[in-house]
Amino acid sequence: MKKKYVIIIIVILLLISGIVFIKFFPLGNSKYYIEQEKYLNIPKLSFLEKTDKENKIVFKTFQSEGAIIDDFDKSIKNYKKKTCHLKEYYYDKENDIMILEYGVLKDSSLFTNKFYIKYDIGNYSNDICNEITDYKTVQYSYYHIPSNSPYPRDMKKMYQYLDLDDNQKYDVYSDCDGCLQLKKGTGYDGLFEDLLRASYISMNTFIKFLDYQVEENKATKTNYENGVIYKTSEFSLLKCTNKKVYISDILEYKKEYCS
Repeated sequence: MKKKYVIIIIVILLLISGIVFIKFFPLGNSKYYIEQEKYLNIPKLSFLEKTDKENKIVFKTFQSEGAIIDDFDKSIKNYKKKTCHLKEYYYDKENDIMILEYGVLKDSSLFTNKFYIKYDIGNYSNDICNEITDYKTVQYSYYHIPSNSPYPRDMKKMYQYLDLDDNQKYDVYSDCDGCLQLKKGTGYDGLFEDLLRASYISMNTFIKFLDYQVEENKATKTNYENGVIYKTSEFSLLKCTNKKVYISDILEYKKEYCS
């Protein structure tokens, strides 16, 4: 009888050890085919949960969050890392698939976890990657003209651009040519006017970013009858209803700007 109990205990311990091993140790990857010759590398013992129209696939697995991420990190080491839309993407050249995002979902249960992969077919060109699609990711810098500069700080019309959001032409005035720079979607610095002209960002997207800065208490916003002025710690931007935009680090609202 005692021998029987020992065998039962050994079997239970082996079962527990097996469950712990499956749960917490990375098991490598298997292939999930999304097309006849295209597949995603996913952790083993994963089961399809659902797919959506945005090329996002959700899987369920018994593995822990740490094991899932570890398997993903190992699989993308062979992919080409690419900065696109100011985010890190991973291009699988063999399958011609771009991994846009992956992670573990919060609605996982005690015994199972859910993870997702967001992908796209094909590689992205630099033109596409340079686009800033999420206003929350905007990164900028501003060159400040020294206060003792001998040159006058006069507002001048610097350039004109066509805003694709409302199909209207805007005149942009500033007292500092090329002082406002933004990070392109590929991570390189570029002049704000160059990004506007190349349609890498729209003025509306930049305004949304400034509104977001206001929400985060990193900027202020004041509305006037014929325009609105945003003030950050680095610069100010005045957008008028007469299709004029003013940018400067010493800008104050003047009625004649918007008349």
